[in-house]
Amino acid sequence: MAAVGIYGANVGRTIFLALLVGLPSAIIAGPLYGKWIGKRIVKTVPPDIHEQLIQKTEERPLPGFANTMITILLAGVPDAVGHPG
Repeated sequence: MAAVGIYGANVGRTIFLALLVGLPSAIIAGPLYGKWIGKRIVKTVPPDIHEQLIQKTEERPLPGFANTMITILLAGVPDAVGHPG
């Protein structure tokens, strides 16, 4: 947004162009590139790690909704109240 202010650009057009370029880039760079490169890289898993991956462990319950929301929202508290200094 600093560049928009410096150059006097249109904010709406800037956001539109960012989405126009950013979304296809994310689609290509994420799943499509991952599929393409995954076929070309072949790596065997060492036996000791393989054993760890196939062992069944007891399932733990997921944290509750309140715990999750508090953790997420607590990260924004310093920004909401302002930073000292």
